[in-house]
Amino acid sequence: GVTSGVAAILVALNPILATGFSRVFLPDERLSSIGVVGLLLGIVGVGLVARPNPTNLLTSDFVASGFVLLAAVCVALGSVLVQRTDSTISTEGMVAWSNALGAVILHLISAGLPSESVSSITISIEALSAVLYLAVFASAIGYFIYFDLLDRLGAIEINLVSYAAPVFAAVSGWLVLDETLDLLSVVGFFGIFGGFLLLKRDAIREELSIPEWVGL
Repeated sequence: GVTSGVAAILVALNPILATGFSRVFLPDERLSSIGVVGLLLGIVGVGLVARPNPTNLLTSDFVASGFVLLAAVCVALGSVLVQRTDSTISTEGMVAWSNALGAVILHLISAGLPSESVSSITISIEALSAVLYLAVFASAIGYFIYFDLLDRLGAIEINLVSYAAPVFAAVSGWLVLDETLDLLSVVGFFGIFGGFLLLKRDAIREELSIPEWVGL
């Protein structure tokens, strides 16, 4: 399998992948040099928070890591292509079609895997609760917010949410599971926050009416 730290790093490639795809499909959607610095600072922050074991980077299951990376590529490319097409489909329609098509594809793939069978399904309250949470919050509500923000912010900025995942995971582990939140994790938080400030400096300056000579 793939460790959570390695998965966090691979998923955090989303904004960088989206930037690369944007240069091909969205010539007008480009980052400034300061924006690129912010992008890189963010992924360094993710690395400090996730801190995957260097050994795991080499020994993690290649197929599992490949699927995680493929998922990141699909999300980044999909967001860029949706922005490029400038579809007239509503946000609700986007959510419905993405979930319907995704369900069909996943069921077809599952049917072709020898390790998957209906008889092996175990129904429990925990499993049903997890499926319900994923269906309502992660899929329906989550994708509604995603497509709405994609239309407002663009492919590069919307994929910055990937930087927040390890932060929430670390803080949740600290609050709920009594996991240790060490100094490097806190430094990583500031790295991610600093990268966000660099990427959104123009919007922040405009919102707060800060003059350009301040340097933000």
